[in-house]
Amino acid sequence: MEASTKAPPFVAEIHNAEYDDYLDQLAAAPTVPDYFVTQCRERQRRGNGIFGNRYIFRPNAVEGMEEAADGANYAIFESLKRGHEGKDDKRALCLEIAHTFAKAHRLLAQLHHAD
Repeated sequence: MEASTKAPPFVAEIHNAEYDDYLDQLAAAPTVPDYFVTQCRERQRRGNGIFGNRYIFRPNAVEGMEEAADGANYAIFESLKRGHEGKDDKRALCLEIAHTFAKAHRLLAQLHHAD
């Protein structure tokens, strides 16, 4: 008898356990703050109620690349806004943030092209 190449059916409880395992590993990293992991969990739970398992059918790495570009833009926009308000624009910090998002974008592109 030939082994099946079909993916197992989606089971929400398995998905949630697998997701929680990833987040537990992320939380164990000393440089990852608890509030970040908490926000990830909260956003996933809220999104799961709206989008369910649509992540299975979308190009997540490509969408993440778009989000990374948005994140870099948000940092730059915050710097511009601060400058227009007469505050220190925190340019160096905002550029560091944008560079971090650029790294995330590059890594997501690497993931996208991994196969």
